[in-house]
Amino acid sequence: MKKIVLLIFCLAMFKANAVVNYTYQNAHFTIDPNVKFIRGSVTFSFNTLSLTDTLVLNLSSTLVIDSIVYHHQNITNYFYTPPDYFNVVLPQQASAYDSIKIAYHGLPNTTGLGSFSQSFHGNAPIVCTLNQPYGSSDWMPSINNLRQKFDSIQTAITCPSIYTAVTNGRLKSTVVNGTNKTFTYIHQYPIATYLFGISVTNYVRQTLNFVDGATLFPIENYVYPEEQTDWMNGVQQLPSVMHLFDSLFGDYPFKNEQYGMAQTNYAGGMEHQGITFMGSYNYEISAHELAHHWFGNKVTCGSWHDLWLNEGFATYLSGLAYQYLQNGIYWKPFLQGRMGSATELTEGSVYIDDTTSIDRMFNDKLTYNKAAMVLHQLRFIIGDSAFFSACRNYLNDSNLAYGFAFTSDLKQHFEASSGLNLSYYFNQWIYGEGYPTYNIATSDIGNGITEVHINYTASAASTPIFKLPVQIKFIGQNSDSTIVFNCENTTENFQVQLGFVPQQFICDPELNIIAKSNAMLGINEFQTKKDCTVFPTLTSGNLNISYSKMYKQYQIVNCSGAIVKYGSLKSSISVSDLEKGMYFFKLLGNNTSENFKFIKQ
Repeated sequence: MKKIVLLIFCLAMFKANAVVNYTYQNAHFTIDPNVKFIRGSVTFSFNTLSLTDTLVLNLSSTLVIDSIVYHHQNITNYFYTPPDYFNVVLPQQASAYDSIKIAYHGLPNTTGLGSFSQSFHGNAPIVCTLNQPYGSSDWMPSINNLRQKFDSIQTAITCPSIYTAVTNGRLKSTVVNGTNKTFTYIHQYPIATYLFGISVTNYVRQTLNFVDGATLFPIENYVYPEEQTDWMNGVQQLPSVMHLFDSLFGDYPFKNEQYGMAQTNYAGGMEHQGITFMGSYNYEISAHELAHHWFGNKVTCGSWHDLWLNEGFATYLSGLAYQYLQNGIYWKPFLQGRMGSATELTEGSVYIDDTTSIDRMFNDKLTYNKAAMVLHQLRFIIGDSAFFSACRNYLNDSNLAYGFAFTSDLKQHFEASSGLNLSYYFNQWIYGEGYPTYNIATSDIGNGITEVHINYTASAASTPIFKLPVQIKFIGQNSDSTIVFNCENTTENFQVQLGFVPQQFICDPELNIIAKSNAMLGINEFQTKKDCTVFPTLTSGNLNISYSKMYKQYQIVNCSGAIVKYGSLKSSISVSDLEKGMYFFKLLGNNTSENFKFIKQ
């Protein structure tokens, strides 16, 4: 019964909030970074699509409400519902264009990824916030959802004069009042609540001007005094990254104001819109957070299930900074590192199934690295022209730009640019789990023809099929050739005219697909080890074995580790009854064994 009542109540709240469009946030916070405490007020302007008498906001019940002012009246009729809904009952139905002001104070919570933290760097205190994903209500009244963005915001922060306050937007004014100073910023772009943040400490402000065509705008850096030299030495590399992203994805989306970075005590970074917060300057992290201003801030994931749209792109774009800049020397290591991470988990999808778990949402192996490699793999499949056209069209789509998007929106743009139906790809790699492990064998069948046998096993039972182009580089004595094989089944056989006899081969030499390659057979059809030989490596009938007396028994094991055949060892063993695929042949003796690999055709 309680569940039914709660469901009805939640639906009612959603209905009440759905008719309200919040357009503007005007906030004033008073903070001393020596103390974990906040006093503030937030005014929300909104318009209503239909009549409503209840506003549903987000705010922790641990904070103390000083006043709620609506139409010059102080409202006392409000209540809380889990987990952090703050319901204000208006004395009259809201008009088409309206506003409400909430004043409060208290000791903020610190949940999730940080919310509101107070700490020290050197001997100086610092207060900083991190709203993503659900932390805003820990320290301020907010509209914490992925359905609405404010059209613009104004933020004033009052702190002791020896400190500097930083937040989103361009600094409008600085006013000294006794021992305090008030910093007022204006941000005139649509912004989601989780992309709003503040920080207060003894910053040194450094400005680096960036020229974008006919537009000049500043890159503002707010740095700890003790680290300003190292920070500024590093940040000199940032303009080249911004030029790269401009050229690939269009103009920096907030160039009418600024870009900035503020140092905080985060371990990594947070892409607060127009002002990234970072622990220390790092080339890859700075590229990642800058990339978010296209993917995540201009176009924001429409649900936390689709967080990969933000994090996968930002991770991949930091890799593009390695591919096109830094002489390209870090590009291959970047791919190797991300590929290794993406294949550490045999299960789990890029699409987030559990948005109540912070660890699941921000799983680096899935939401970041596998998602980045899914994009890289798709780029390989559809080609650079279609890939980058789709990205630009996605960012400039009038229904998505400065708003929200879902996985289906990105899919639509990739399909439009490539002319392909990519449902199979998104089902395998976004909603599906795992990856394939390839087992490859080749044999020379004469007349310059090489037969290639490709078999794979899937790491997750829920996604057994992977349709992928597999690139193989064949190397001969004086020649080499790279060929792409379009594999749609777990076992495929191909014949290619190389013009030379290959002596070795490399699977996926350019690291274009998410896969592992192991148990690869060599070119020679004979496999010889101590006192034994097994041949051929490719057979539809018999395996032939030459062995010494020390071996008595044999086992045949499939790629899943199951014994599918065994018995007393003899010189010829039929495998015609086995299914097609890769197998391991074991010779067993007293305290000794040898392993061979073969493919049943």
